[in-house]
Amino acid sequence: MEPIRPEVRRELMRANPELTDSDIDRYERLTSRRFMLDPDADREEIRRIDEERERLVRARMPRLAEIENAFNARTPSVERTSPRVEVEFKLKPGEAGGP
Repeated sequence: MEPIRPEVRRELMRANPELTDSDIDRYERLTSRRFMLDPDADREEIRRIDEERERLVRARMPRLAEIENAFNARTPSVERTSPRVEVEFKLKPGEAGGP
């Protein structure tokens, strides 16, 4: 999960004068936490986080999706993508699936 870009943060705060940096930071912490959880084992915690994120968006930044979409439409896709990382796993003899 990438943090909300500074340009999007500024536009959000301009569109929602009551919004604070703490609100945005809270949203980012919740989002980050959500994506670290196991969807099978942590369903209840994910549901709780989703509800809290939704309440925060409705109350403090109702134009979040609109602003993010507008920003993403203006930004070349090369800038929006993370670098690709390739990883090679090698198994030792005797490990599951190893030689």
